Amino acid sequence: MNTKIKSDILSAAKPLFFKNGIKSITMDTVASELGMSKKTVYQIYSDKNSLITDLILHEMTAQFTVLNNLVYNAENPIHEMKLISENMTRVFMQIQPVFFYDLKKYHSNIYKIFQDHKNRWAFELIHQNIQKGIVQGVYRSNLDVSKSIELRLKQLDELLFNAEYGLSQADFINSHELSFRFFIYGLSTLEGHKLIDYYYEH
Repeated sequence: MNTKIKSDILSAAKPLFFKNGIKSITMDTVASELGMSKKTVYQIYSDKNSLITDLILHEMTAQFTVLNNLVYNAENPIHEMKLISENMTRVFMQIQPVFFYDLKKYHSNIYKIFQDHKNRWAFELIHQNIQKGIVQGVYRSNLDVSKSIELRLKQLDELLFNAEYGLSQADFINSHELSFRFFIYGLSTLEGHKLIDYYYEH
């Protein structure tokens, strides 16, 4: 029973937090959205911090599964990177930038968990992709792989955690797309550029 209730709470909380940010949503708001008593919600989650922690870990685990499937089905490293970027865009379209701002400002412990998971998974994913791309001749062989990955992760952090500058969701997504194109073109050989152009044209 608790597993079902927990799942229901996460399902209701996700769009509330993603759309409105964390600060403006209370546990009472979540209970009201569910049509559930506050007592029941608090029996599962003692406070908002524990709910946000569970939500973050749940979503990151789900995304890890999605990304692994994309990697498995990709035609080549360029295609893989584009599929991953498109998936990120779909995710960003569901989340207002204020969510990430609130996460960093008001829930620093969860922000650290998020960053640790994101950076570890992303580093491994991009590292494997670049190594495959170098072997296949679509990425430059003289790349400093670790520095290239660090640059990309910094780009993502600047996008995720700069809502204090008033970035709209549309600008947020456009900035992500632009930074990805700079990144992938910078990695690639002329052969890789041809593949990038092909996938964007099709």
